[in-house]
Amino acid sequence: MERVASYDQRILLKNNYFIIGFMGVGKSTIGRRLEKENGIAVIDIDYLIQLETGIKVKTIIHTRGERYFRNKETKIIKRISKLKGYVYILGGGALSREENIKFLQGKGKFIYIYTSLEKLLSLFKHIRRPIIDKSKNKERTIKKLFEERDPIYKKVSDYIIINDGKKDLKEEVLKYIELNEKSEER
Repeated sequence: MERVASYDQRILLKNNYFIIGFMGVGKSTIGRRLEKENGIAVIDIDYLIQLETGIKVKTIIHTRGERYFRNKETKIIKRISKLKGYVYILGGGALSREENIKFLQGKGKFIYIYTSLEKLLSLFKHIRRPIIDKSKNKERTIKKLFEERDPIYKKVSDYIIINDGKKDLKEEVLKYIELNEKSEER
């Protein structure tokens, strides 16, 4: 894929790709890099929620609650599920609602950025996320969410990239996209 200088000339793909994984593992960073470095059309669901509400995600969760946030997320996922040709960045909890999975299944490839529980526990010593920050026992909350979400991510995923800190995750995602786009040409 060639680089594209202008935002208006982003590359639309033949398929949709949904980047999934636990919060804080770099999904949004991967998306920004795919867009900036490769010109691929990327839609970050959390960013759309911020645009629609005019409020940052962490503020929404702190002031209006996670349920309000998840309702907004579901409305946007339903809306974007009709589009084609994008890489979508899904929030860590987006697939915890069965209806979101139903909206997206069959409409693209799921790429799971897998990060081990041990690495997540270490990661959350250095980063903040509203759902974790409000917890009295952060380690237990991370473990609980991981145990709930990891099986869902694995069940829906078409491709799993192991985030071991050694790979360039954006390049791994790009390789998978290029491989799938080429197979569509045949």
